[in-house]
Amino acid sequence: MAERDRGRDRGDGRAARMLAILASASRHSPTAGATITSLIGQDPRRLLPVAVEVARAGTAHIDGAVADAVAAATSLTDADLGALDACIPRPTQALARTAVAVSARRGTEGSSEPGERADRLVVLAEALTVLGEWEEAAWATEKAIEIHRRQPETEADAASLAEALCGSVWPLTEMGRWEDAVRAGKEAARIYEEDLGDDPSAHAAGLSQALQELIYPLSKLGRWEEAVAAGEDSVEIRRRRAPFEPDKHFPGLGGALAELVWPLLEQERWEQAVETGTESVVICRELAALDPDAHEPGLALALDSLSFAQAESGEWEQALVAADEAVEIRRRLAVFNPGAQEIELAEALVQLSNAQAGLRQVNAAIATVQESVAIRRRLLAARPGVDEADLAESLNNLVHFLWRAARNEEALRTAETTVQMYRELTAAHPGVHDHRLGLALINLGVAIQRRASQAGLTEMTEAVQIYRRLRKATPGAHGHWLALALHNLGSLLWAARRRQEALDATQEAVELFRRIPAANAARWSERFAAAEAQLRRQRNALGLEPDDFQRATLRDEQ
Repeated sequence: MAERDRGRDRGDGRAARMLAILASASRHSPTAGATITSLIGQDPRRLLPVAVEVARAGTAHIDGAVADAVAAATSLTDADLGALDACIPRPTQALARTAVAVSARRGTEGSSEPGERADRLVVLAEALTVLGEWEEAAWATEKAIEIHRRQPETEADAASLAEALCGSVWPLTEMGRWEDAVRAGKEAARIYEEDLGDDPSAHAAGLSQALQELIYPLSKLGRWEEAVAAGEDSVEIRRRRAPFEPDKHFPGLGGALAELVWPLLEQERWEQAVETGTESVVICRELAALDPDAHEPGLALALDSLSFAQAESGEWEQALVAADEAVEIRRRLAVFNPGAQEIELAEALVQLSNAQAGLRQVNAAIATVQESVAIRRRLLAARPGVDEADLAESLNNLVHFLWRAARNEEALRTAETTVQMYRELTAAHPGVHDHRLGLALINLGVAIQRRASQAGLTEMTEAVQIYRRLRKATPGAHGHWLALALHNLGSLLWAARRRQEALDATQEAVELFRRIPAANAARWSERFAAAEAQLRRQRNALGLEPDDFQRATLRDEQ
């Protein structure tokens, strides 16, 4: 028996070396992948675990070949597939397709017991989500939820139902079914809090994950206050439990912090957003150093969030460093997993372009955001309607950079397209895209003004109206955007010889700029200086005394 085991070990070693050689060859040879699949097919029960270890070693990307071998190995029993599944780390980028192949077979060929079949479908959905196969992932979770709801009350498993609901939130959000995603996430959180509340420590991970999942769809719906509340509750649970269950809660804490940054910024809590993003990067960097396959996507998200927060605070150099690293990670991951990672790469490129423009690298910013536009156009063509808001975001950035580079005709054409897109989005989702429509109108107004100095009034006036409405709905918010719109409106009114209206608009802009908190001051210092200079020119031209505001740096008046 011992001799036979030693022979098997030697055989596995030779197989591993052969697979490693073929894996290296697959970088240059299009047929090497098929050879790997064929080799594994000679003895899949023995060689698939060996191939998984070779793939995890990272010498080359052979995930597709291994996944094909799993699909072709019809002799594998459910027990064989279960043993292979145990060899695959989750989450994983190196074996994302293999994880789907194994989970798909286990979900469709395995247990006839309803509860176990539902649990396997949830595992399949998680693997599909890593690959960006949103529709398939949503289908798998919906089937699992349906099975759980049909269970007799005596056999119902509330925790498994909550897990299935939680797993449905991300794919539903990516499909544009934001309200459905919120309902699923809230039901999951309610189950963990109410139905399973007798033992909160046992379900703390589930509750915190459900709350974290809610941040994304709530943000998509513009429900920023709810998104922040869900995120802060998730973070609080993770912090409390991490000392006792670090493996379970430490990764979740990094992710929850990264996702919390975005709604914090929308609520203009800039200083807290930078602190939150910084902590997220520290955590995710530690995790990625230990297991890059599992945690590099989380690190990229944390860097992306931090870059956004730093840019909003005017920390352009730091924002550029974080964005550069995020883009580098996303590019590398997108080569092998474009379905999920290209979406994230496009967003990382937007953040990189913002940082470049903040450092006056305008031509570089144009090239960067044009790459984001190209990716998002391709994604929108594949999923009409779903990715339209993302494309509009990239185009809006592009307009701003184009007119800064004096490419006025291109800026005007792109601005007109962007405004039309946001009008359609606003009509479809009232209240969600108003802020972005306001920005697009500012950009369009400036682009029109660059071509004809007295034009653009209609667009800028509408932008001012939008930001006044938003500011009324959320007192204290959107003041810097209203100031920007008023500054531009003052310039346009002056060109139209409507002197008193121009003076009033410019003076209000200066007052609003002076109220911007210190944490956001650097971001707006140039705009503030330009508005003050415009106000002085207008008052001088009208023969008025210099305004009685003390010239000062932006300060926190709160």
